[in-house]
Amino acid sequence: MVEVVLNPAAGSGLAESVYTTHLVPLLGADELRVHRTTSAGDGVRIGRTLIHTHTSLHPTTPLDIILVGGDGTTHEILNGILLSSALGSVQVRLAVVPAGTANALFAALYPEHWTQDVQHRVAAAHSTAELDASVVDVMLRSVKSLAASLRSGTQGCVDLPLMHVDLGSQQIVAHLVTSHALHAAILHDADTPAMRARHTGIDRFKAAAALNATRWTQATLTLHPPPSGIQQYSPKTSSFELVQNAELVLEGPFLYLNAMLTDRLESAFIPAPLSSALRLPKDAVDVVVIRPTRDPALTGQPNDGETFAQTRLGPITAGMYAGGTHIDLTYDSTLPMVEYFRCAGYDLHAGGGDKDRLVCTDGFVSDAEHVKVTRWQPQEDALPAPLIWR
Repeated sequence: MVEVVLNPAAGSGLAESVYTTHLVPLLGADELRVHRTTSAGDGVRIGRTLIHTHTSLHPTTPLDIILVGGDGTTHEILNGILLSSALGSVQVRLAVVPAGTANALFAALYPEHWTQDVQHRVAAAHSTAELDASVVDVMLRSVKSLAASLRSGTQGCVDLPLMHVDLGSQQIVAHLVTSHALHAAILHDADTPAMRARHTGIDRFKAAAALNATRWTQATLTLHPPPSGIQQYSPKTSSFELVQNAELVLEGPFLYLNAMLTDRLESAFIPAPLSSALRLPKDAVDVVVIRPTRDPALTGQPNDGETFAQTRLGPITAGMYAGGTHIDLTYDSTLPMVEYFRCAGYDLHAGGGDKDRLVCTDGFVSDAEHVKVTRWQPQEDALPAPLIWR
């Protein structure tokens, strides 16, 4: 039996159409058991129920779950499963159907297929009947890998890298990004009813970006070294170079601060081009930082935020949409505009300003004064790391 978690509210509402028109014919109704989310956070409950039931009834059998929704659906299911009290050796295997808005995880798994054109078509459609067969075929790639395995016994799974995010009062598992500063503020402002009513698809994120482009976040960031030491990407050598083997403290203000397990957050938006979801070292997190006061052209004036946004942010953003070329931008021949670190994790102590405490994990926005981020690792006697069908 394959469990299906379906989010009817994801994206433009494609999930039900995908299930009825494509998943049932592909796998058979008798082989599928459907669980529909009914509200925000309901995926956590479903994930917790699924893992407890499965470990009790089938302790030696893998748990296959098809997720029909967006990145938020995946986030909730993972948190329900991994933050439960379930113990044992059950291997969780996820197949993803991209029925959300950005579908960043799917974009990272299939960058050559999940193009910007495909993403826009899926985001605008309310039924798979509105989509070309080629687009639907792309959406079903992960599920078809699962289906092929069920028929032939072949294995088509890869490891799904995860972060453990400690907010003090709350523990979170993230599979894409933990962000502060601009990205967290964008997700915070884009989710208001007014923004959703005014803009469709990913346009609301672009509108929220314009509202926060001149705002800087006060914080202290302490990067922790893996065994190989903290490394920083050098535009001069086009490679990572060792910075130091001890902790590295970076003082704000920050315009941009993202911890990434994947290279992209949309099909064409690639803020961390060296952070491939399938090739990142198992003990590493990539942290992408922009600290505007490092710009030699700024003179400490009250309008420095506007000046940086007008002169620097445009080329940086353009680079993020041009395959990640922003990491090679410099103020002079050596000083990078974007600081790109590879580390084991970090501690962040937020300032007291408006939005300084915002934390975004896979699109879910929280509030915390102190945040600790590490790579998620399975604990003794706990569930093994999840896999994803590809």
